[in-house]
Amino acid sequence: PMANPTFGKTISPTTVDPDTTSGWNKREHSWDLSVALSQQIAPRVSFDVSYNRRSWGNLQSTINRNLTPADFDPFTYTVPTDPKLASSGKTLAYVDLKPAKFGQIDNYLTFSDKAGGAFNTYNGVDFAVNARLRDVVIQGGFSTGNVVEDNCGVAKAHPEVNIFGAWGGTLSFFDAFQPGLWQWPVAYCHRESGWQTNVKGLATYTVPKVDVLVSGTFHSLPYPGSNFPSVTSQSLIAQTFVVFNQTSLGRFFANGSPVAPLQLVQPGTVYGDRLNGVDLRFGKNLRYGRTRTLVALDIFNLFDSNAVDVYQQNYGAAYLNPLSITQARFFKIGVQIDF
Repeated sequence: PMANPTFGKTISPTTVDPDTTSGWNKREHSWDLSVALSQQIAPRVSFDVSYNRRSWGNLQSTINRNLTPADFDPFTYTVPTDPKLASSGKTLAYVDLKPAKFGQIDNYLTFSDKAGGAFNTYNGVDFAVNARLRDVVIQGGFSTGNVVEDNCGVAKAHPEVNIFGAWGGTLSFFDAFQPGLWQWPVAYCHRESGWQTNVKGLATYTVPKVDVLVSGTFHSLPYPGSNFPSVTSQSLIAQTFVVFNQTSLGRFFANGSPVAPLQLVQPGTVYGDRLNGVDLRFGKNLRYGRTRTLVALDIFNLFDSNAVDVYQQNYGAAYLNPLSITQARFFKIGVQIDF
């Protein structure tokens, strides 16, 4: 229980702002803007280009109404010198709750704009070419975009949003933008993905007379992370436990523990390997009356890419070591009957 005055009592740990649960325009939403241009540049050949913007509204934050910025002590930690760390050698600023205020919990879920302000936007460009010729189809293009997340207004007014609950904050392991049990540096309240680009293409060719189908696809995708749509989840970070005397705090942390978990790397600065792949298909159409049978051989990951798709992100000797790699090349034989 540490100093929690509600230990052993049946309570709701968080009070929900009634303004978030009823009325018009209260749900989280997004505004989407898209401008597109399509143009035929030759017979059966065209291109499409578009600009897309999305901004989210009614974002929510959990704050502690018993706390103010004056209830926190600032401290710094100097990141170890390590070429694997994007923040190597930097001095990062954090805050820790004053021990006398630990356990004074009055958590309140409300709109971020009422708690200081936060925003989340995406800007992107898509481009595609489509060519449908007599025996050949070619399609390809790219999509690139930048995500910006910012909860600096909330973090300045309510520093507890950067601290995990067990250390006196309101940060949740399932937080949408800063998940985990790690404490975040003050400066990391603003996060950008940078322009991440994926490239895809496909081509099919039907050999005349023998009715043989040859097709292939290509993709080059940014590191997907955990596939959760946040800058933190889709980039590589570094987290570690730090002893209080490795910091400038000069005391145990607010919950009485000599150690605290800290985030070290700014989300959006380090990404894993791009996922590049080529797949091929060779197929033969067999026709009998009104029945058509396609016998196909598929080859996935033709060049046997071994890109890493899961990394060790706890800082230590094994930091950034691969935990999982792309599935190896494999073959599949299939039959499709149309009648």
